[in-house]
Amino acid sequence: MPNAITRLFSPDPHGPAVSKEMGLRELERLQRKVETMTASVMDSALAAHPRLDDSDGFSRRLMEVLIEDFATWFVGVDPSEIADDHDLTQMPRVAEGLPGVLQKLGPDEATLIREGLCHSDELWRLLCQLSPSRDLDPDVKPRTPTYDAMRHRYLFWVNAVNRDLPQTSAVSSPSAAGPTPAPRRLEPVLLDAAREIRRPGQWQGATSEIAPHAVPRLAGWPPTRTLQIQELGSATTYEFGSMKMANRPAVKLFLDERTGQYSALVNGRKVPTPPNGDSFFRAVLSGLEVGERHVLLNSIGADETDPYGDDSLRRLRDATAQQLESNPKRFTPILELAQMLQQRPTSR
Repeated sequence: MPNAITRLFSPDPHGPAVSKEMGLRELERLQRKVETMTASVMDSALAAHPRLDDSDGFSRRLMEVLIEDFATWFVGVDPSEIADDHDLTQMPRVAEGLPGVLQKLGPDEATLIREGLCHSDELWRLLCQLSPSRDLDPDVKPRTPTYDAMRHRYLFWVNAVNRDLPQTSAVSSPSAAGPTPAPRRLEPVLLDAAREIRRPGQWQGATSEIAPHAVPRLAGWPPTRTLQIQELGSATTYEFGSMKMANRPAVKLFLDERTGQYSALVNGRKVPTPPNGDSFFRAVLSGLEVGERHVLLNSIGADETDPYGDDSLRRLRDATAQQLESNPKRFTPILELAQMLQQRPTSR
């Protein structure tokens, strides 16, 4: 699973060429800061809406993409120049492709993004800490023209994000009278992903991005466990599944980005799988306890006595693809975000 966030460090789609001006270490430091900022903003959003659950980490990753995009613009402009930019020639924009992702979010995801980025001032205070300028200290008064100018541009960006999010008033009540709407056609990006997942040995593009989101939502998945993937040689960890229901250790996999090989944590040790297109699915089955593996295999009609056979892997792939097709509102935004990031050029 590639780290989609680092793809944002491109030759800047809508502003200064930050990636050319900043060294690799500076970029890495900025990314670590943004990860911390995102965690703080998401935690405050969840605290404001305790009934909600960032069920598979997608809202957090999307929020990180949004914050990283704005932070890249923020650190790439000169605050003193912004103060003199009365014609508003230097303005942040919601990156191309992100509005389409935001518009397709479900109510819970939209609420978390809106609460964290639009209804709270926490992000602004955290962003100000990125700047060495005393003019951007939110606790210093009176406000300077530099502060007001940068604050105006931040609110411009926040309002743009807010406009792209689905409005709660547009969500119809399940009990509302009226005819049942015709089923929506599945988006091509989702149909393509489902087709790739069904292909034996396939583990490229959309498959690697979406399968970890879908597998923990299969009917036979242990509901009290999440799926966790850690990149070897990195502190980067991804978690999928219902974190609110999880009260047992996650099913943990390790990924070698160089080879695409997955290993499962079994009884405290890493158990590698063959480095081919089925490595992820084999590792998932290896990481489950014996009883859990039997339940999952039975739920998809596979032979529990041959868990790693071709038929079991085919059925697991098919069940994963069916999960996408049955839940387009959940998975289409994830796929569109991944597609958008993959299409961006990168300088790293």
